[in-house]
Amino acid sequence: MINNYILYGVLITSLSVAYAEPERVDNNKNNKEKSFIKIDGDIILGAEIFNGFYNREGESQQELVLRRGKLGIDIDFNKNWKAQIEGKVEQNEDDYETEFGDVYLEYRGLKNTEITLGYIKEPFGFERLTGITKVHAAERSISTNAFSPGRNLGFSWSFNKKSWTSEFGFYQDEIDNIRVNALTGRLTTVLTMSDTTFMHFGIATSHRDLNQSVFEVKDRGGFVTADNVYRSIEFVADKSNLLGLEWMFQSSQLTIISELFNQSVTYIDGRDGYLHGGYIQSSFFADDTKLRYKKGKLKSVKPASDISWEWYMRFNWTDLRDLDSGNVNDTYEVGVNTYFGDFAISKLALIASNIEGQRFSPESNGKGVNWRITYLW
Repeated sequence: MINNYILYGVLITSLSVAYAEPERVDNNKNNKEKSFIKIDGDIILGAEIFNGFYNREGESQQELVLRRGKLGIDIDFNKNWKAQIEGKVEQNEDDYETEFGDVYLEYRGLKNTEITLGYIKEPFGFERLTGITKVHAAERSISTNAFSPGRNLGFSWSFNKKSWTSEFGFYQDEIDNIRVNALTGRLTTVLTMSDTTFMHFGIATSHRDLNQSVFEVKDRGGFVTADNVYRSIEFVADKSNLLGLEWMFQSSQLTIISELFNQSVTYIDGRDGYLHGGYIQSSFFADDTKLRYKKGKLKSVKPASDISWEWYMRFNWTDLRDLDSGNVNDTYEVGVNTYFGDFAISKLALIASNIEGQRFSPESNGKGVNWRITYLW
């Protein structure tokens, strides 16, 4: 309840400032500096086909999906203040969930510094911090979904230079009405080799006070209509520590990205558990299109042609087994993305998985096709 009051407070404050201060006078430039409001959004549709490995009944499934609909408002009050308000609806199995995306107020009045308050992504995970419309694949990797925390109510401080970035903050989440506190931070650096070639390195960590809430890691394996086939032990836990390592190499049209994750969990009986995972993927554009990179994150693709093609491959490994519970999986994915200018993206992926350990389907090998079409405005 307190979290909701703070969130709505940020929302009302942002809109109030935007309405009350439509323009300011910049004495140094001797002109008027006006507030700028931008409205954008996207809708992601698609289809999923997979075998019985991905559901409890053990039956093949074909589904049309509304992956997401999002509407966002960006407000630049002036050069020092910015706000963003996003609302979205997402499909989760057969249900649709309506929730906030980013809702925050940001101060940029200090040199190379940003101070943010609101409902925001914790600074953890290169792929997690990349918007779903900007990632190479139809969905984020299993390891990213399993380990990287998402959006939570919090306060963050970031310092950005041309060759490195740092961000840390305090965040609050809720698990079954139990408050979870987290301290999360990330440090990145970039090594530029030429105008078209560079390497990114990053490290992130998060200490989470689970406050005797139920701990479980689970994922649907790249399909939003599947069951959570990848699972860890379910146990009441006191605290958790996350560590993530990032690496990216880009040279002209070629990009390679890899992340490794490690999570230690202290259960209420004093025992420590350890979970691991990671992925490596490569992509290649057929024309002169390149990924855009800024401040340790990927930005949207600017196609070099009216129709641009990108091919990618990804291997994911996740070990969620502990105390003879949970499972281990290997997932292979190949796909092709088609960019239609700046307004539409088609992503088609073929996915194959192997699993060891606990499963609720009689099949130990998964196969499926995932297709997404994204419209941007």
